[in-house]
Amino acid sequence: MVTVVDSFANLLETARDVFKRQFKGSPEVVACAPGRVNLIGEHIDYNDGFVLPMALPMVTLIVGSRNGSASQVNLVTLCEGVDEPRRCTFDSHNVTKGAPQWANYVKGVCHHFPHPIPGFSAVIVSNVPVGGGLSSSAALEVATVTFLQGLTGHKIPSDAAKALICQKAEHTFAAMPCARDVFKRQFKGSPEVVACAPGRVNLIGEHIDYNDGFVLPMALPMVTLIVGSRNGSASQVNLVTLCEVVDEPRRCTFDSHNVTKGAPQWANYVKGVCHHFPHPIPGFSAVIVSNVPVGGGLSSSAALEVATVTFLQGLTGHKIPSDAAKALICQKAEHTFAAMPCGIMDQLISVMGQENHALLIDCQSVTAQQIPLMSDELVLLICNSNVKHELSSSEYPTRRKQCTDALAAMGFTSYRDAKTTDCLTAVKDPVQLKRARHVITEIKRTQEASEALSRRDFVTMGRLMVESHQSLRWDFEVSCRELDLLVDTAVACEGVLGSRMTGGGFGGCTVTLVKKSHVQEVIDRIAVAYCTLGGTPTFYLATPSAGARLISP
Repeated sequence: MVTVVDSFANLLETARDVFKRQFKGSPEVVACAPGRVNLIGEHIDYNDGFVLPMALPMVTLIVGSRNGSASQVNLVTLCEGVDEPRRCTFDSHNVTKGAPQWANYVKGVCHHFPHPIPGFSAVIVSNVPVGGGLSSSAALEVATVTFLQGLTGHKIPSDAAKALICQKAEHTFAAMPCARDVFKRQFKGSPEVVACAPGRVNLIGEHIDYNDGFVLPMALPMVTLIVGSRNGSASQVNLVTLCEVVDEPRRCTFDSHNVTKGAPQWANYVKGVCHHFPHPIPGFSAVIVSNVPVGGGLSSSAALEVATVTFLQGLTGHKIPSDAAKALICQKAEHTFAAMPCGIMDQLISVMGQENHALLIDCQSVTAQQIPLMSDELVLLICNSNVKHELSSSEYPTRRKQCTDALAAMGFTSYRDAKTTDCLTAVKDPVQLKRARHVITEIKRTQEASEALSRRDFVTMGRLMVESHQSLRWDFEVSCRELDLLVDTAVACEGVLGSRMTGGGFGGCTVTLVKKSHVQEVIDRIAVAYCTLGGTPTFYLATPSAGARLISP
């Protein structure tokens, strides 16, 4: 069968006519974006490969105008093959995902658009086949960001930045339908509980969370979702993960009343939380999906643990009394079921993250303070080196012991008692001395960084980030040539205020504070430089996002 699609002219005429009937006026902004067909290079875009697509003559059109309200958005879709209802209203200043699913792609772009969006009304029409593998979702997202530029008069500085906004929209607002669909197929019903928890990037304060220091992370828009329901059994848990780059098998069954660790490794994070959850857990079935990169230093493990404890609260009806208590359950899970003696930072920021804020965590008292992090001119660029050296897991406990031994040599019980580096004269072992010097100076840098952000002194913040990286490189010795190249290249670029490795080290990610106007140039220069090592980095534009939460199923 040959299908003849509507011409662009017919689509535009139809959209304009419907807009006039529905909203009693003529549209002032018209935006269009095409679908695509990939000529060759399939399933290697997320494996650092090359792809060769081309844009199609089939397009998605959005026609609309401001409607005089501060933030009310009224949408009508004429697209075939989408869920009902075909109308949707939401608040552009407080965007949440939900039914209908087609609107989540528009909502996601509105949520991540870096400028205020006034109220508007719009009609969507498309001749890109839904579900045909021709990227109808991307066409809708890109049409939306293009429409918003025309509506607000704010231009996104580069093509890459536009594409990243749309990618984040799909990651954060369209992941739940995927998990729901798999749950329905696997378990023959609809999920009753949906829990979500973000990954994190640490702006400064590395390897001092387990040394009673201060850390300054922020929650990411990238999240782990768990959707599930009770399954009628007393204690049988059935898990399915859709996450890439985890060990096989992707299914796991265990007894929630008698939890033991074992293969597959990814399930141990869920098992550990179940084991330490302070209330009885009935049998349940669940599907896990995530867009937090595994092994990238963005705390995919903490996101899974915190999503699990949030899910269990929704499933059992038992609320954990405090954010710190939730984070401690997850930390114990990682200690006992994943054999990683981590600090409290990753779990606490995943629990407590807030939009437009970083979180200053006092790891000695397990208390936290929200620090405003907003700028119209700057953005945080995360660069994943896509390497993870095997040293990372073995060196983590080694570094921790070296810090403890140095602390004992100084005669202190906490690094908070070591006010200056003068204390280091008591440390005779040269390696332990370097480790302790990093901890003492990094605690001071993190306190100064939170003060700088509070007064919007981003130049000082950038300088402290660079100093932090140099300390991690030379004193704590957890960097590697890939991370050093990424940081050195970034700080040499115009528009960059600071850059550093983030996470445990020996690979993973860097975080760079950069002017929005220079993002594309920085991305291009880093990508070219990184090619000299034979690698291909992955980039994410990050904004401080919300912490763990239950979502309406």
